[in-house]
Amino acid sequence: MKHVIVIPYYCPEEIERYLRIAGFMSGYTRSNVACEVLLASVLPAGPDAELFGAFSKFAPTREMQCHTQEMRYPQRASEMFWEVMRYIGAEYERDDGFFLWLESDMLPCKPDWLDRLHAEWLSAKDAPVMGLFLPLMYLFGKARGAHINGGACYAKNLSDLLPARCTDTFDLLISRVLEPAGRLKASRQFAFATEFDYPQLIADPEKTLLHGYMQNKDRFIRSCIDYLQAPALLRKWIGMQKRIPTYNLNKCCKYRYWIGFKTFCPLHSRPSEGTMDREPKEVRSCAG
Repeated sequence: MKHVIVIPYYCPEEIERYLRIAGFMSGYTRSNVACEVLLASVLPAGPDAELFGAFSKFAPTREMQCHTQEMRYPQRASEMFWEVMRYIGAEYERDDGFFLWLESDMLPCKPDWLDRLHAEWLSAKDAPVMGLFLPLMYLFGKARGAHINGGACYAKNLSDLLPARCTDTFDLLISRVLEPAGRLKASRQFAFATEFDYPQLIADPEKTLLHGYMQNKDRFIRSCIDYLQAPALLRKWIGMQKRIPTYNLNKCCKYRYWIGFKTFCPLHSRPSEGTMDREPKEVRSCAG
């Protein structure tokens, strides 16, 4: 069984983030599980040679060119996912492995992260999707139904189970098709994280993959890597957070996040409250 780590990239800024992620993963990961990297590019110039070299140091790597002309978010990401899904279904061995859609603001936070995902995937049995389950939520003024977040593990034969065309945001459509049959696996290994809580999440023994939630992506990846490479600094920061009252505000739930000096919750705040009606600049720019 071999798993596939998919790296979808849309712009030069994402290439820079993925180069940092590739360098980190190469020195950080400890695994006995077979895997391969698939670089999926939508850039007109085609796949990036430097990125190919960086991920080749982590695992055997291959490339594919996505052909969507869509530039809007989230339509572009959804069409790319559908292309990659069909490519994997046609070009890879159907060996019950998964492909992980690793977005550029996602980072493993345990050295044996791949072994942990592999073990839970084997226990999931008939679930072709495994990831972070999100309840009904509001985002930018629009309701989003309960679903597995897009940065997740998917069966290599997923294309056999879904429509030929993606008519909605890909994670919503997949969940809507598979949830009635109980074929979604909610995993505690995946977690949304902000700069205010990722030190605790890194220290949490259940968490394996962190996903920057409404964060500046470059700063999130850089900071997480800094803490993961300096355990003493991580312990010091966690201790400091416990002593600062603003870090310990009562939150309605784990999805409440910080915007400047205010917090916002996509589940429990009304759509008319503040930033619900507009997208933060770091999310709107080069969104993936």
